[in-house]
Amino acid sequence: MNKPRLSPAEARSRYGKQRILVRDGRQMMVLRPGDPALALQLAQLALQNKDGDLFARIPEQVENYTFVGWLPVTRPDVPPGYVVDEDGFIIDDVKPGDSFVTLQDPVTVRSGGGS
Repeated sequence: MNKPRLSPAEARSRYGKQRILVRDGRQMMVLRPGDPALALQLAQLALQNKDGDLFARIPEQVENYTFVGWLPVTRPDVPPGYVVDEDGFIIDDVKPGDSFVTLQDPVTVRSGGGS
């Protein structure tokens, strides 16, 4: 039977410090789009068409991404889907539309402001 999911505050208290996930020597960030529904729609389209380029360009097409925190390493005792701060403590849930990137990933993110 599945346990009920803990809130980020409860998970932080219960699970303690997490390690930040590292890919190719780079820490994985969690970015949240200003329009999660559009990000999900584009992701579904990319998956349906098996279009990796479209999938990679989603952050270029959705405005107002915000840094949320870091993606933790999966642990057997901690349900996946949490975001951690720079010290490794749980601060939020991963939400639909969130993107996972490193500081070095070549992603151009548009802002909502004029040029």
